[in-house]
Amino acid sequence: MKDVHPHEAVISGLDESICGRCPHRRDEAGHRSCYVSMNAPGQIWKAYHRGRYKYIDPEAAGYAVAGRKIRIGAYGDPAMVPLDVWTNLISQSPLTTGYTHQWRTMSPKYAEFCMASVDSAEEAAEAKALGYRTFRCITKDESLLSGELICPASEEAGKLAKCEDCGLCSGSMSSRSNVIPTIAITVHGVGSKYFIGNRRVCELGKEARHDTGPLE
Repeated sequence: MKDVHPHEAVISGLDESICGRCPHRRDEAGHRSCYVSMNAPGQIWKAYHRGRYKYIDPEAAGYAVAGRKIRIGAYGDPAMVPLDVWTNLISQSPLTTGYTHQWRTMSPKYAEFCMASVDSAEEAAEAKALGYRTFRCITKDESLLSGELICPASEEAGKLAKCEDCGLCSGSMSSRSNVIPTIAITVHGVGSKYFIGNRRVCELGKEARHDTGPLE
């Protein structure tokens, strides 16, 4: 989306190229439940067009950030970026966090470092059956599922830990022998008032099942 300002992409629907079929994108009524304000992406886009960002290949980038903890995508969906870009970038990182709404259609290899973003108990069960750990948005009156933990960095948990120290949102964590909880968080951010939960999730889930298949 280098040729279209992020705010314009949200309005036109062109943000699908970076957000995929995320249910929190802007709907036909103009409502957007995504927690991300477009101010920061807009400033980054402008800086890019001023020549402030230089090209670096993924392998070199991995060594450039060696030893650093990495959040895989602050805006957009990691699944919209080729797998090898991420694997090279995080190869020297001691801790990563990442979230994707494309878990039905993307390569299962992303599950190694991405949590499945889900918005209902039904979606959580479906994603877990596919081998994902889940990160579920809930409303204030919803209860936790069995094996689910409120995000330690959230306001409702009293901000007990920072994401960079917690490390629970690191994908499958398959190397760990103990049982790792899945995570839930009360819907938050600029679009939280438009979160409608299970109904819209189920509608988009039915559409997603008719997509062409996993991304490689």
